[in-house]
This record gives sequence, C-alpha cells and structure tokens, in this order.
Amino acid sequence: QMAKEIVNSIIKPNMSQFDKALAIHDWLIFNLDYDFTFSNYYVEETLTDRKCVCQGYALTFQLMCKLAGLESIFVSGTGYSSGEWGGHAWNQVRIDGVWYNVDVTWDDPASPGKDFNNHAGNRHDYFLISDARINKDHKATSSGRQNCSKDYDRVAIVKAATNNVYHSNCGFATNVEEMAAAINKLVEANKSEIYIKYYDPKLTLDNMWNGIYDKLKLAKYPIIGGLSAYAPVDGIATYVLKVMPLKDWNKITVITSEQQLNELMDTTYNSGKTTLTVRYEPVDGEVWFGSEKYIFSQNGRAEYNGGKAIYTTIEIMGLQTMP
Repeated sequence: QMAKEIVNSIIKPNMSQFDKALAIHDWLIFNLDYDFTFSNYYVEETLTDRKCVCQGYALTFQLMCKLAGLESIFVSGTGYSSGEWGGHAWNQVRIDGVWYNVDVTWDDPASPGKDFNNHAGNRHDYFLISDARINKDHKATSSGRQNCSKDYDRVAIVKAATNNVYHSNCGFATNVEEMAAAINKLVEANKSEIYIKYYDPKLTLDNMWNGIYDKLKLAKYPIIGGLSAYAPVDGIATYVLKVMPLKDWNKITVITSEQQLNELMDTTYNSGKTTLTVRYEPVDGEVWFGSEKYIFSQNGRAEYNGGKAIYTTIEIMGLQTMP
C-alpha cells in the first residue's frame, strides 16, 4: 500500500516509460538512505524507515516499476567497491522494448553519518546502462537476466533529471548562454547553492576548469562563494556554485557612477560606520572602486560581463594622509 501511494503520487498520466523509470529512480535516491546497521532488506521496512541495504533498494525499485506498468528484474551478484568484491543487488528494466541495467544503490552514494538531507552526490551513473558498462564493477550470478546491449542516451537522462522536482536547484547547459540562463533562473527562484550540469563531449578532468570563470561572467547575478565541481562523466561535469538569494540581492544599494559611490562612502564614514556593501552597475561602462579620500579595502568581489565588478563589500579604514 505504501508503494502504491508513492507511485500514484509520482507517476503522471501520459508519462513515457523512460519518464516513469526516472521518476522511480529519483524518488528512491532522494528519499532513501543507506542502512549502515544492515537491518533493512525488504520493501516494508525500507519504506517505513526510509533506509535499507542494496537488496531493499532493488526490491523496492522492482515493485514500484511493476505498479507503474514497467517490466523489471531483480539481479543479485557482487560489486567491486573499496578495493574488494562484496555481495550486491541491482535491477534490469525494460524501456520501449530495450533492456537496461539500473543500480539505484550506487546512484545514492553513502557513507556512515551522511546527512539525510544532503543529496549533492546523487547521480545517474548507473541508470539505464549496458552490460558492458555495468560489468566493469558488477558480476551478476542470478539467473533470468536479460541482455542489455546499449546505454540509454546519457545527455537525455541528465537533461530530463534536471527538470524534475528533485533537482529544483539544478540546471543543464551545453554552452555559455544556456549556463547563464540556468544560473539566472535558479537565482530568481531564490536558490543559494546551485548545480549546473554542463555538457561538452570534450570535457575531461584536466580541462574542465578551462574558461569556466569567463563562462560565469555572462550570468546576470554574481557567484559569491567558492566554486567546486564533480569530475565529468560522459562529458557532463557538475559545477557547484554559491549565489546570493534574490531577496538579499535586491536589498543591496545600486551604484551607477563614481559620484554616487563617493557620496555613499562619505555618508557611511560620517555616520560612524566603516563597512558598506554595494552593487556596481555603471551606466558609462566604467567601474569605480571608491574615493581617493579614503583608505579602504574590498572583499567579496564578484564579476560578470567582461570583468565589471557588480558586488563588493567595502571596508573604510580611515582618511588618506596627504604629504
């Protein structure tokens, strides 16, 4: 009954078989956690406690597929992890007449003490893949398996996943314009940490950072924190960006000229304050960093559009001493 209720809530009319499988896969990786007490093996305890071992993931995926009208098989065998082979379970599912492998457990990376609500590492590396791919670190021993001769389109999977309810802070892009649009959309949805899935078939671990900062400058809003990333898989890298929520961005004073900035610095200093935060949006295309009247420093600078600073915190340390 629990499985029926979940399936009825995530499977919508006119969904394709692919969409159904993706909805089930993503519900599981975003709502379950790995059970490091090794107690939950079956569907009821999996859905009750929202945690399980690999068998629980695979049995629950199989049942939910059946309820959604998809053919699915439970596969048992071994998986290679942490330098050794160990007992493991996963699935096969039929999409539009073609069989694929799915390992929900390994798409929900886990470690002891993992934050239940932290799903930044969730992925689709083992969703709808071929035997050739899964056999690199899986050995099946159960009977009744189907031949999975090809991978599903990896880009189509990631693009579809970024548009579902579980990835509300994630965007997909294949060029700088799409990246800027994705960043803008997520900021305007008041997200503070966002994930951009960027596809380029030439991406590798060695070149994934090339030009990334220039790409970010096209966005309407600044990146205010450290930039990190997950290494590319099938040409898709995941960049993790810290941004300012739009509600906070809109509260910052906008500066459009050198005179306006100097007046604001005077007002701030004369009121006994030493710090001000501003947005630079100069109408003349020039960026002015502050009056020569003061000794000051700038922190938190962010850039866009060819290097124009549009967000910074200025600390006034005193008046300039003239010789």
